[in-house]
Amino acid sequence: MWNKRFALGLEITDFAVKAAEITVRSRSRAAINRHAAGRLPDNSIRDGRILQKEAVAETLRSLMQRLEPRTRKVHLALPGSSVMIRFLKLPDLPDKKLRKVIEFELEHRIPLPFDAPQFDFVKLGSPAPEGGDALRDVMLVAAPLETIREYTEVVAMAGLAVKSIEIRPLSLLRLIERTGQAEPGKTVLLADVGDRMSDLGMIHNGELRVARSIPIAFPDPESGDAAALRRACGELVQEIERLLIFFRYNLQFRDRSIDRILLTGDVPYLERIMLELAGSTNLNAEISLVSGEAFRMRTIEAEQAFLSLAVPIGLALRGIGS
Repeated sequence: MWNKRFALGLEITDFAVKAAEITVRSRSRAAINRHAAGRLPDNSIRDGRILQKEAVAETLRSLMQRLEPRTRKVHLALPGSSVMIRFLKLPDLPDKKLRKVIEFELEHRIPLPFDAPQFDFVKLGSPAPEGGDALRDVMLVAAPLETIREYTEVVAMAGLAVKSIEIRPLSLLRLIERTGQAEPGKTVLLADVGDRMSDLGMIHNGELRVARSIPIAFPDPESGDAAALRRACGELVQEIERLLIFFRYNLQFRDRSIDRILLTGDVPYLERIMLELAGSTNLNAEISLVSGEAFRMRTIEAEQAFLSLAVPIGLALRGIGS
């Protein structure tokens, strides 16, 4: 008997809502079964804060009417502008004790730009040897409770329920694990490029080690402004270089370079950006787009929209246990 699983990923940005439903049958590739995107009314969300809940909820309701998903439970990503990500070295303790240590650190030593933080953490690297005082690399993710409530409330207003919440870089990492592009022992820079905000994540040996949300304005493709596109690509190169410096010297990976740069995003000229980056003398890395070959695409529209749906696809993969 064939085992069939499906899950729905939902991304809400300052400008749009995007959803993708993934279906998996035993012994078969994951299929992008349904997908949809809708533009939000102007100023509905600004810098990750929802200003007009009803406008966002109505856009979501309209999106779900078009999508007709098999589930009303969604896996949701919080916007990068609302999340604090820190990479710490902490005692290698059991999770329950480590959570207490992090609570203390947040209260007394780690400055936060918001109140009432909700947090989670992931241990990175190999466990420390038993009997020693060695430290463990830990990724800490924190977000304000108020923002989490805003997003869960607006999802509920649209007749949906939040099943899980995570950060966008982890969704993208899960996607490239599925595509086979997160190679063991390699250092990969993953860039999700938006028209106003880009998310960069440095992945080493299959683990997220650095993440940044960077405001870079890419031009409207209808403008044909090649000079503005080159300037934006130049800014992206500079931010990648800064991230590499931080990775090497703050995280003690001094002998590492970027092996590969992978691009996703909803700007319509990712291939042009890829060529601009490949022409940079400062980046000595293989540059390519995230591959969709690991998925069955039911329509040509799904193939065309794949790169813009990278985050909701990665979220849906979480739902099917991939």
